[in-house]
Amino acid sequence: MEKPIVVRTTVNAQIFRDFSHFNAFQMNHRGLMLLFFPVFLIILGVVHLSTGSRLFFYAYCGAGLLLPLAYLIFYRVSLNRQIRLHHLEMPRVAYTVTLGQKDVKVTSETEITTFQWHQVYRVFHLEQVSYLYLTKARAFILPHGDLQQGTPEALFKLVGEQVPPIRVKHKRRQPKG
Repeated sequence: MEKPIVVRTTVNAQIFRDFSHFNAFQMNHRGLMLLFFPVFLIILGVVHLSTGSRLFFYAYCGAGLLLPLAYLIFYRVSLNRQIRLHHLEMPRVAYTVTLGQKDVKVTSETEITTFQWHQVYRVFHLEQVSYLYLTKARAFILPHGDLQQGTPEALFKLVGEQVPPIRVKHKRRQPKG
């Protein structure tokens, strides 16, 4: 029986920001909406301009540019507020994740929870971190530098054995050769 992989996740402002950006713009594809929404409104503006309505042209183009900008400003302010609320200016241990052959155990200050591998929604492996999603809205950050037991390669191997390949994504550079 192989030893379980243990990750004692230390979260700071940068790790939280990186996760938030990944979750919002890659996992949930909000970046696409920030692109398509202005394009759609500008096209509507051009249609109104071709029919002779300059006022609607300016209104649609203005909304197409200002609304995504307002979203990005709100997103940044909200992210900074969450960092202050959770006191992430200084690094702190958030939880410990133990990945075994049969299950995933998460231990925090307030609870111990065990999940079966079939409950894992998605796993993303990046250069320095892996994200283990139980649902689209609940994820655990597994920084490779915080591995207490095991190596990133052992983590990739275990996840590959336990989670169907369709639910595992590698978004890291593959070694050449």
